Amino acid sequence: MSWKTDAAVFLSEDRTQAFDEFGEPVTPDELDFDMIPENTPTWEQWRDANTEKKELTQERQDILDFQEKIDAAREKTADGKISEQELDDLDADLLEAMPKSVRAHVPDLDDPQDTPELKSHFQPMANPVRPQNDRTATFDANVPG
Repeated sequence: MSWKTDAAVFLSEDRTQAFDEFGEPVTPDELDFDMIPENTPTWEQWRDANTEKKELTQERQDILDFQEKIDAAREKTADGKISEQELDDLDADLLEAMPKSVRAHVPDLDDPQDTPELKSHFQPMANPVRPQNDRTATFDANVPG
């Protein structure tokens, strides 16, 4: 009786079943369940932790992919030479591509049916108007205040 691979093996909480790290059942004929230490995580604990890890890894990738789309949108709008229709399309594409984890942090976007106006976040900043100083003064260090 010997285990045929190097895969980790976990017992169920009731210690009556065993599964390898890929979820494949392991029989008592393949491995003596008593060889698995009591302090080893159970199959259920490992499965849940592994599922969460996979979900978080996918969520991270979704965020990175969305960031690439945001970066591309910034580049596309940087020179300000984009039509209103193109901007509307870009806005809709970004909203559709937005992962749930990002959506949760966008103010006023609690309901997926809400569609915030994102254009202002991607339009180049306007050149600020600088007021002119109509009063000119001559500084004389010998004249007090």
